[in-house]
Amino acid sequence: LTDEAGLRRRAGDEMTRLVRARFVFMALEAQLETEIEGAEDPMQVSVSAPLAAKLRALAGELRALGEALAQDRPDTRKAPTKMVGSLLDGAAILDRVARGEVQDEKFSVGLIHQRLGNAMADAMIWARVERR
Repeated sequence: LTDEAGLRRRAGDEMTRLVRARFVFMALEAQLETEIEGAEDPMQVSVSAPLAAKLRALAGELRALGEALAQDRPDTRKAPTKMVGSLLDGAAILDRVARGEVQDEKFSVGLIHQRLGNAMADAMIWARVERR
């Protein structure tokens, strides 16, 4: 993702931040799964305060990244709305988990991986369509 020439030119800093955010989430994944598995009710997950703080920080980064990518850019099309939406949706899910407000569905780390993966795939499509 960070080596794609079209993305480096258009949004190199943001793509580096996206990859870092994915690694941050992957580093938290085992702890998050452990805490979720220990919940009495999987529909009402409550994580520890230290983990909640890390999830809020990651949510803030995804939100900031989505907002940055939503801005007009010189000499290129705007970033795909789906990519921005995936990042903002991932941030919202992490915020709900951090607040203990996962009540509409059972939380799975796959929800975040899906949002980040979708954002990355949309970024690659953006870079390749722009090359035409």
